[in-house]
Amino acid sequence: MGRGDTPNFAVAIARLGEVAGYICRVGDDEFGKCFLDMWRREGVDTSHVIVEEGGFTGVYFTSVKDGGEHDFTYYRRGSAASHLSPADLDLGYIKMAKVFHSSGISQAISRSSREAVFRAMEAAKEAGVLVSYDPNIRLKLWPLNVARPVVMRTIRLADVVMPSMEDLKTLLGSTSPEEALRLILKRGPKTVAIKLGAGGCIVASDGKTVRAPGVKVKLVDTTGAGDAFDGALIVGLLQG
Repeated sequence: MGRGDTPNFAVAIARLGEVAGYICRVGDDEFGKCFLDMWRREGVDTSHVIVEEGGFTGVYFTSVKDGGEHDFTYYRRGSAASHLSPADLDLGYIKMAKVFHSSGISQAISRSSREAVFRAMEAAKEAGVLVSYDPNIRLKLWPLNVARPVVMRTIRLADVVMPSMEDLKTLLGSTSPEEALRLILKRGPKTVAIKLGAGGCIVASDGKTVRAPGVKVKLVDTTGAGDAFDGALIVGLLQG
């Protein structure tokens, strides 16, 4: 998975003082070694990262547009990450966690990785572990007719769902944040936080809805902003 949404989430968790571990496959190439070193420096537990002999670490390139928005070019087909499967999972490790988190990108890169995400979430639910999910829909990685049913099924398994408004427009069509909240909550999550970019966020939990404005900053690059938001929200929930 390399540098991407789920490792960004893990690093955000570690930087905010909680303990984070990462489950994935990387290649035994220089990229894989670089990522392992970086995660360890950030305090992320890499004991369940599998280094695939002869495998290559998937990469993607981020193009930053005027105004700080971004676009991605992916080279992940056949990567070590795409070979992740349910057989790679240590379910005991997952069941000991406070929170299990995954994303739509982990589901998009291959069928076996998608199956691994579902198996991990089911094991977490069985053990009473909080399940958190960011749909993070990237149609360059999988077509909408595949993505939509997978994401909707995953939302039903999750306790906390943290989509962007762009994700929800892709899934549900044109709708307001309030209507999107209602539609997602109907599927079972306890907490839904919709990311609205510069508009901040709207969060529903325990029958209450809160809208928080965005913090004004000089925009340089929005890459990873949603992942950092996810990590901060989960740490906030853990800390009450």
